[in-house]
Amino acid sequence: MDIAVIGGVALAAAALCALLRRYHTEYALMVSVGAGLLIGWQMLSSLFPVVSEINELVRRAGIGEEYGAILLKVVGICFLAQFAGDACRDAGESALASRVETAARLAMTASALPLFRQLAETALGLINGGT
Repeated sequence: MDIAVIGGVALAAAALCALLRRYHTEYALMVSVGAGLLIGWQMLSSLFPVVSEINELVRRAGIGEEYGAILLKVVGICFLAQFAGDACRDAGESALASRVETAARLAMTASALPLFRQLAETALGLINGGT
């Protein structure tokens, strides 16, 4: 599925949601979430070559594989939080969407802690080695 098909699915779902919101808002939400899942599934299937390329770049750069895994985990958290936040907004729950986004920021920070630790250790090594 390419971007034209994804755009077509999104436009068809949006039109159907607009019609359904007049009479059955709960069905409109289900159509929206279903279309989002379909598009997300397609994006995931397109993501495998990207992940493979990132892993290859990390390997060739001599960076530990755990750092590439952290990068992919943080990107995954971003996408999931965006999807969940948008679904909450579609349901009229903007406060809940904000909480999901805040939780995602905390999860990304926690996931990146090993990178911060390594950066701090490198900086301390340079400072202590320089005196």
